[in-house]
Amino acid sequence: MNFNHPVIKAIRFLLLPVSGIYALILKIRHTFFNKNIFHSVTFDRPVICVGNISAGGTGKTPMVEWLVRHLQSYYRLAIVSRGYGRKTKGFLLADQQTTAETIGDEPRQILNKFPDLVFAVGEERVPAISRLIEEKPQTEVIILDDAYQHRWVKAAVNIVLTTYDDLYTDDFLLPTGNLRDLPSAANRAQAIVVTKCPSSLTLLQKQKIQKKLKVKPGQALYFSTIEYREPIHMKTRSKLRIEDYREVLLVTGIANPALMEHYLKQYPVKLSTKTYPDHYAFEQKDIDQLHTLYQSLGENVLMLTTEKDAVRLEKFTVNMNWAVLPIQTKFLDEALPFEEWLLQQIGQVNSKYN
Repeated sequence: MNFNHPVIKAIRFLLLPVSGIYALILKIRHTFFNKNIFHSVTFDRPVICVGNISAGGTGKTPMVEWLVRHLQSYYRLAIVSRGYGRKTKGFLLADQQTTAETIGDEPRQILNKFPDLVFAVGEERVPAISRLIEEKPQTEVIILDDAYQHRWVKAAVNIVLTTYDDLYTDDFLLPTGNLRDLPSAANRAQAIVVTKCPSSLTLLQKQKIQKKLKVKPGQALYFSTIEYREPIHMKTRSKLRIEDYREVLLVTGIANPALMEHYLKQYPVKLSTKTYPDHYAFEQKDIDQLHTLYQSLGENVLMLTTEKDAVRLEKFTVNMNWAVLPIQTKFLDEALPFEEWLLQQIGQVNSKYN
């Protein structure tokens, strides 16, 4: 669904009273947690929570991958996720035999890159973390994926993400806007990361964003961008060059494919797109339709998809030139690098436990 369509936007604006009711419910809920009427659980090892204020599309998965990539040489890591979109229920400790259907597409994507990583999924985060610690007691740091609103767990480090072109302070609560929590909820975070920034972001632009976000004293503010890597063929795992093709057919089932489309337009190729809803569960009929579309485009066409979509597409064997476009989070230069700041935070938490 195109939420920017004028008719959809008008309908959403008419739902502003519903957003007001939602805001009241959120305020009551936060008050209950702040006054310990609802009790948050603290664990005996650092928990790093990665989340957002808006409903998806802020780059949580690339951020979690960044954390794993930069922390795994220092600590024995584990990730706990809800496993959105999976067809299973309850606690599940993943292995290389688990699929996107059993643990979710984003967990499967992360495990494809870090096959030795301890990864658990569970709708209820508190019992899931407890079970993980029981089964993997050697775990030193736990990354809690997409759980900023899940206040039953009191994380040691909260990292809130917001996108450069859609800051949470510029939006409304659902259903009028895309916020799933109050903008003031970001005050609990130790760090705010502005994602998907242009790599040429200036100091003046950073200062304007800091003012708009109303960053509190003591809160860290960082800026990151998305780096695209060379496409990788889904079957052969060989690297490909986009410019070697006449046309690219981009197939996506993510929250916001606009940034990827913008990136591909810099290449001297014709770009066609086929978009599906976020976390879309592809069926054989979709693959058949895509196959027909692919054949109609002629020769020397590259069918490109995202890493998240690839884990939902890999079970279909079709005679198409499928490739994946990998992405990575890259932090822009700051006086105190994000990795160094994060290690300091973990060290301070560990000193309290020891």
